[in-house]
Amino acid sequence: MMKDSRWKDMRSTLSPAFTGNKMRQMFQLMNKVANDATDYLRQQQKENPDQGLEIDVKNFATRYSSDVIASIAFGIEVNSFKNYNNEFYLTGKKVTTFTFLQNLKFFLSAHFGKLMKLLGIELFDKKSSEYFMSLVLDAMKYRKDHNIIRPDMINMLMEARDMSNSDNPKPHSREWSDVDIVGQCFLFFFAGFENIASLTCLMAHEIMENSEIQEKLLQEILEAENSLDGKPLTYEVIQSMRYMDMVTSETLRKWPLAAAIDRLCTQDITYDLANGQKLEIKKDDVIWIPIAGFHRDPENYETPDKFDPERFSEENKDSIAPFTYMPFGIGPRNCIASRLALLEAKVLIYYLLRDFLFQPAKKSTIPLEIGSNGFQLLPKNGFWLKFVSRH
Repeated sequence: MMKDSRWKDMRSTLSPAFTGNKMRQMFQLMNKVANDATDYLRQQQKENPDQGLEIDVKNFATRYSSDVIASIAFGIEVNSFKNYNNEFYLTGKKVTTFTFLQNLKFFLSAHFGKLMKLLGIELFDKKSSEYFMSLVLDAMKYRKDHNIIRPDMINMLMEARDMSNSDNPKPHSREWSDVDIVGQCFLFFFAGFENIASLTCLMAHEIMENSEIQEKLLQEILEAENSLDGKPLTYEVIQSMRYMDMVTSETLRKWPLAAAIDRLCTQDITYDLANGQKLEIKKDDVIWIPIAGFHRDPENYETPDKFDPERFSEENKDSIAPFTYMPFGIGPRNCIASRLALLEAKVLIYYLLRDFLFQPAKKSTIPLEIGSNGFQLLPKNGFWLKFVSRH
């Protein structure tokens, strides 16, 4: 994990990749992947036109998130719906499968990194690490040799190493190693692969379970379609959809993608508590922040187990107490790609709800029963939904 000035320099290197203008450019790549995913589902539906299509949405959404990341971060087109067993997707599934051993490695890496290095314990297997190393470095060399500029993370990192032919200046003088470069691309992949898929699944489930919300969101989508007048969906239109944003925000409130996050204290500090006691935190102490606890606390949200997008309406959102809603963390180390993650989920939900009615499948669990899997909130029996074509 990067710290202090190294982290700040890397943050300033990557930040330009997530400005509104760059997001607008990346949206075109994302939109294509979302259309490919929806086309696949429509084709599957044609095989059962009368009964509807019952699937575990997690596998479908994970393939979507994998293809989006492949395109906007690594500059490659995969289409995991046609090329079902492609190496990019299979490697992603492998490194994001949270077994007991993998969870133990994460814990040791966070708290006993020097010990892991001394014992020669790798966080990920050698084959997966070498795959991402060659993928990133080969892409950088190819782009430099062929004068290719793309609005993605690799291009930002190339600019940081003076490898890009763009005119953008470097934000600082630090030189990054191959390991630094590949590490950031892998971190982006690792953070997005499962989380974006989970957010999409959770949104779809809540929309299925709440028919009034489904109808209201559908009406907003149809209004957007009318405004487009047959033209492709645009970044501006999806960003203007207020109710879509409310549904997304409430999904993340009820189902934060990480139940808790940690922060490392960089200096000794003492807090004076309201009860007159003092709380001392020492340098290098690790602090755990229970996001799910804040989001489900009835003192922060009335009837917290109820799915209610109106909490985030223009009239109500200002009444949310500070630091009680933090699905992507908070402060300078919050998720740098949060806007991108939201956009990815919204685009896919837009097309799915436009073309399909969401209904319970035979295997659907209502309400969701959450299993125990590290720090992720995932259902015990999968995200089963039934999609019925509207056309």
